[in-house]
Amino acid sequence: MPRKYNVTLSEVAEINNFELASSQSSKGKAKYTEIKNFNKNEKENLIILSKSLIDKTYTTGSYRTKRIYEPKERDIYILDYPHRIVQHALINKLEPIFMGMFIKDSYACIKGRGIHKASLKTTEFVKRNTYCLKMDIRKFYPSINHDILYSMFERKFKNKDLLWLIRDIIYSFPGETNVPIGNLTSQWFGNYYMTPLDWYVKETLKIKDYLRYCDDFCLYSNDKNELREAKYILTDYLGNNLRLSLSKCDLFKTNRGVDFVGYRHFANYTLLRKSTAKRIRRSLPTVYEQYKTGKISPDKFRSIIDSYMGWAEWADTYNYLESIKLYDYRRELMAKFSEIAEENDKNLRKLEGERVKIDDWLDKPIKITNYRVEPSNFKDKNGKIKNRIGIEFYYEGVPRVIFTSAGTLMYLIPKYFKKDEALEAKIVKKSDGHYVLE
Repeated sequence: MPRKYNVTLSEVAEINNFELASSQSSKGKAKYTEIKNFNKNEKENLIILSKSLIDKTYTTGSYRTKRIYEPKERDIYILDYPHRIVQHALINKLEPIFMGMFIKDSYACIKGRGIHKASLKTTEFVKRNTYCLKMDIRKFYPSINHDILYSMFERKFKNKDLLWLIRDIIYSFPGETNVPIGNLTSQWFGNYYMTPLDWYVKETLKIKDYLRYCDDFCLYSNDKNELREAKYILTDYLGNNLRLSLSKCDLFKTNRGVDFVGYRHFANYTLLRKSTAKRIRRSLPTVYEQYKTGKISPDKFRSIIDSYMGWAEWADTYNYLESIKLYDYRRELMAKFSEIAEENDKNLRKLEGERVKIDDWLDKPIKITNYRVEPSNFKDKNGKIKNRIGIEFYYEGVPRVIFTSAGTLMYLIPKYFKKDEALEAKIVKKSDGHYVLE
């Protein structure tokens, strides 16, 4: 008999869990009027919300719809703030159980995994396999069947009160299908819905090299016939067991490159997806002109540059980035922020610790506790003074300092570092010589 988990509704409704859920739900959004109003009497409102779960008077609210156009056109569904708190509270209790159910090569919406880990694993599979079977579900979230999803929860969770809440969320959207994009629960429910497929591929088909990112998944093998047979078996499995159909199904040699999670993967290098590269090339001059004419602020321009660099730094893109002048724009921005930093530095403490070389500290878990950007003693090809970043970090309780002109680190560390909170990371050197955080 399959194991059943005994998470209870009272565990979800615990006030300390609701306080955590409230903090998670409002992170980065505290400026919104809806959240400000709720937080004026946060404790009382959370108690009322918790009680509504315990006495089962709670019901998931109606959805507001917002249409977005990037990366593709689709509808996002938005719940009022209290309902978002409930969903965070639920996932806080379900997440550890979900993590035990998911295979290690499922990467979407899972802490410590994500797009870049999926990309690295894809390269690993491409290197050792001749063929790839790439499959993509048609309209995945809108196609998830409510009855099938709920029956999966019934098989794994035995607390009827908990199942009452899960059922209320699943069936809050009218019709037989759809878990609304925008719900926190939808990300996890979608992953959970695909878990039977993952285990079927691994345990029944015995495909060793397989990974999935949401509704996109790839199987790898050196035997073309094995993948050809898997294609027909999985098409039937999806239709018969999950009522899903495919929008894409392609069997090809890996040496043509595997387009997955936004990158094109080859055995010895990785490139940006062509559509992404074209979009950046087309939009960058316009955004730069808006920055120069004051239509957008330096901070806004920097966030856009960060976004582009965030994608590009994980691929072999040096020549591409030079050709679109992204490095030039970045150096110009860093000079601007260096001027601001010189003023702010008067109120900042100095970096502490023994000075060390960056290459001696690659791939080691460090805690970054401070940084500063400043002019270096070197000039670029145009004769301008180059900037460098000083990084204070602790390793096994001992402080050390690295100084480097690595442009990627000058962007990544200010982006992720939070004042009064150590940034735990590893500095990794990619094959193209760029340093990134992991």
